[in-house]
Amino acid sequence: MFAVMRYLLKRIVLFLFFVQGNCSFAQEPVTLHLTEKDGVPCLECYTIIKDGSNLIWLAGNTGLFSYNGEAFTEHSIPDQKGRSVFNLSEDQQGTIWCNNLHGQILRAPKGEQLSLFIDLNSQLKGNLAQLHHVDKNLVVSSSQGLLVLDKSTGKTIFKYSLEVIHSQVVEGELYFIARTGEVYQLADNELVLLHKTKSEKSIRYPYFLKIHGELAISSIENQQLQIQIFGQRDQLHKFSGFTELGKVRIAQVTYLENEIWFATDHGVLIYTYQNGDYHLKNHILEEFFVTSVAKDNDSNYWLTTLRNGVFLVPNIALEKLSLEWLDGSISSVVNTNDKLILSTTKGEIVLMDLNTMKVVGSIRLPGKSVINKIFFNPFTNRVIVSTNGDGSYSLDLAIKRLIPQNRKYDVSKDLVFLNERESIYLTYNKSVLYNNAKSKEIDSTVIMQKRPYAAVTDTLTKETYIAYIDELVHYDGLWNPTSIYYRDQPIYVSNLARTADGTVWGSNPKHGLLGIKNKKVIKTFNIKDGLLGTNIQNLESDGYKLWINTQHGIQVVDTQTGDIKSITGRDGMPNSLVDVEITKDRVFAASQKDLFIFDKNVHTSFKQARVPDMYFTQIKINNRDTTVQSTYRLPHHLNAISFGFHTNTFRSPEFVLYEYQLQGLDTTWLTTNTSPVTYESLPPGNFTFNIRPVSSRLKGETLSVDVSIARPFWSTWWFLAISFLVIVISVGLYFKHKIRTKEEEKQKELASLIKDKRLTNLKLENLRSQMNPHFMFNALNSIQLYIINNEKDLARTYLVKFSRLIRIYLEHGQKNEVTLAEELEALKLYLQLEKIRFEEKLDYSIKVAPEVDVNGTKIPSIFIQPYVENAIKHGLRRAAEQNKLSITFDLNDAHTDLVCTIKDNGIGIRASEEQKKSREHKPFANRANMERVELYNLKRSKKIQLEVMDLKVLGQQGTLVTINIPLQKNG
Repeated sequence: MFAVMRYLLKRIVLFLFFVQGNCSFAQEPVTLHLTEKDGVPCLECYTIIKDGSNLIWLAGNTGLFSYNGEAFTEHSIPDQKGRSVFNLSEDQQGTIWCNNLHGQILRAPKGEQLSLFIDLNSQLKGNLAQLHHVDKNLVVSSSQGLLVLDKSTGKTIFKYSLEVIHSQVVEGELYFIARTGEVYQLADNELVLLHKTKSEKSIRYPYFLKIHGELAISSIENQQLQIQIFGQRDQLHKFSGFTELGKVRIAQVTYLENEIWFATDHGVLIYTYQNGDYHLKNHILEEFFVTSVAKDNDSNYWLTTLRNGVFLVPNIALEKLSLEWLDGSISSVVNTNDKLILSTTKGEIVLMDLNTMKVVGSIRLPGKSVINKIFFNPFTNRVIVSTNGDGSYSLDLAIKRLIPQNRKYDVSKDLVFLNERESIYLTYNKSVLYNNAKSKEIDSTVIMQKRPYAAVTDTLTKETYIAYIDELVHYDGLWNPTSIYYRDQPIYVSNLARTADGTVWGSNPKHGLLGIKNKKVIKTFNIKDGLLGTNIQNLESDGYKLWINTQHGIQVVDTQTGDIKSITGRDGMPNSLVDVEITKDRVFAASQKDLFIFDKNVHTSFKQARVPDMYFTQIKINNRDTTVQSTYRLPHHLNAISFGFHTNTFRSPEFVLYEYQLQGLDTTWLTTNTSPVTYESLPPGNFTFNIRPVSSRLKGETLSVDVSIARPFWSTWWFLAISFLVIVISVGLYFKHKIRTKEEEKQKELASLIKDKRLTNLKLENLRSQMNPHFMFNALNSIQLYIINNEKDLARTYLVKFSRLIRIYLEHGQKNEVTLAEELEALKLYLQLEKIRFEEKLDYSIKVAPEVDVNGTKIPSIFIQPYVENAIKHGLRRAAEQNKLSITFDLNDAHTDLVCTIKDNGIGIRASEEQKKSREHKPFANRANMERVELYNLKRSKKIQLEVMDLKVLGQQGTLVTINIPLQKNG
């Protein structure tokens, strides 16, 4: 019952609008109403400002609050009297000031901790004072007078008893209106009278203005707003402008570039200065008492109201037309030469005047059929209406009458008009070419039996592109098809449009926008080029520009310059748009119940892309707050670090992302939209935390914090050094012990070697002692033989030589080594004795090479003589011919060995050995010589080498003995 009544009431209202001729609806900038459900702490708001850090400050009946783009934070002190605060302001030093009805003046230096500056309750007596900043002083004005206070000390510098009803700073100058009607200016702490006006009884709600550079005063007199300019000779001249203000009460005037914003009890009136005069540009929130206006760094306009909280205007150029009265939701929008036509999901068609945006007509389909889409045919000035299966209609705009078309344009995906007779109709399963569309007989040709999405044609060349479910096909004037490929793959596009240069553009979910000419892709636009997304829902051409609608907003792409501009959710544009229509001057974007409008040719329609400033809010170490610093030096156990950060921009979590990295751990940039970023357990080392904001795909300034995590003491250099030293000492002591043990073993081994040496020496001495008697025995036998044979001279000569040789042997017998000269002396005496004994049948020679140093070369004592004796005794004695013996001393090629050769012409080794076999005992000299060589070699690093060769192998008679003795110099 109530639904029926509501519907009838809606139709009656709409009928009345049409009866009146045409109707219009509220069209004003998009505003976001922020109330308690959005976190706004109060509905009764008095003042709003933006500080130097882009924080929004709000003073209201529930206290003082700051908004950082994400949440409101209350600022209060424990002994604050009452919650309401007024006269919110920021001075040049960045301190936030406010006061209350109890005379308390509060301040927050740099927007941080709130504190009580001074309590003037005893002087103000319950009157609300106004606060102003002049130089470094604070001026407090009220009906109780004027106080000029030193901000640093709170002491009173000047005091005036003037009863002030209004005070205001205009362009840095402070003006007052006294209760008696005088207007003063405060200059150098002196009051300068400017004008004496009427008393306050006839002046209500005064406010100072600057108009054309001159001071003016507005007030309500006789229930009418009056504006007067201060002229010469203290005369006031009535200003005739701003007539639209009417009877409003001005709460605040804000000068923004070339505009003046009047916050009044009947909304905000915006005036722009053009051609030497002020013109009303807009009147918004007319139903609300707006108390103040502030503009932030992102060109958002904040408006406070007396009873309705806070409104935000994100883009003053973006207007919204509310169409809540529509029956159903908007399904499609088209424009004709002078009208904007809307269709709804309940069969309603609404006609609006393009210039005035007034409704000039409404038509309903039979049975409230769901209108799928509407198309304007410029050749016939008709609108084709396609439903979702309930037929189609042609709307004659001249007579505003629907003409049924049966199912000719039913469930149309797209409809392209080639001329008055031909059109391309795309439905859910085929593309069709209609000819002679005006006739009752439908002459149609199926172009392709496949699901199509969009079509575009060139009326001059007759070329047509049709996008199908799996390919894009080009048709020439004779409808010959050619599939279009990109990167060797068929192209899939869902929308088509053609720019003025003949390029056909299609939207692809992977590649973004593809520009096609001569059946080839010649240009692309994607996210890297500035697109907000590649899932494009609408695509419209506008000269050389393309208008696209994605889930992230509306963008215009200049296909020639590559410039891309956007209107997004930050501007108040909803993400879910139904349709977008482009006219000569404006863009119309339709949601279900609203129409969003902006001037496409005005640069202010597109807010300048800006990345908000970012700052660190907190840095926690092991979950404990610390003072934010640029550098941290931490011990190893304080290695859990959390970085909190923020940007003071409206709804920053929705519109701002953050890229961060930790150099020293990883160079990859990661992305987040939440704070903080935490590292639970950092290893020892040096790190740099880098973070930057990203908004509208632009990157902001990078902030950095250096963190150094010390190594634990067990891995520090000094601990490692001490540990290394301990290890080295331990190893040293261990090896010292090992060396000592080995040394002891070596000492024992050396002692054993000494004993062995002694035994060896004893053996040598024993051998020498044995050899001397053996030689002496042979010599004495010779002497005995001479005596028996009565050869006295020979016996005497032999005996003298023998005695000399015995003396030499006795001397050599006390030494292990003798010089070669000493050995040669003994050897010559021995050979002389042997020659005597052989009765001159022995020829011998001793040759020493010139390079042999006989005095410096040492050899074992009595070493050569036994081999010479062996040659004489066992070789030459048995030879029938003359016995020959040659002894040579020379150096080897390397001059490292003394080479002694003993050569005889005796019977040879083999014959000598045969003779030895017949004897019972081996000759003592042979055995002794071998043992001596072995014993001497035990004490030498370089061994004595002995070689005995029977010369028969060379075809000669005799034996050759070669002895190599490593040189040992005397010294």
